[in-house]
Amino acid sequence: EVERLRTTPITEAELAKAKNQVLTNLISSSTSTENKANALAQADLIFGTPNEANKAFEKVSKVTVADVQRVAQTYFAPERRNT
Repeated sequence: EVERLRTTPITEAELAKAKNQVLTNLISSSTSTENKANALAQADLIFGTPNEANKAFEKVSKVTVADVQRVAQTYFAPERRNT
């Protein structure tokens, strides 16, 4: 499956389903104060600004099939395997 992901683009339907799942999780996790605080802290730690937490929805929405394949080819390359 990993090799197939590297060599064959996912379908628009697969991408839409994955994006819907991620976006649903983002929305549902933002309902509690604790989760909001965690998202802000994580964004500050990783990106250096808590404001990045507010951009997560927009960033996920913009992901394309080409983005998924590019990342799969980069990170799932045979020389990166650990067996």
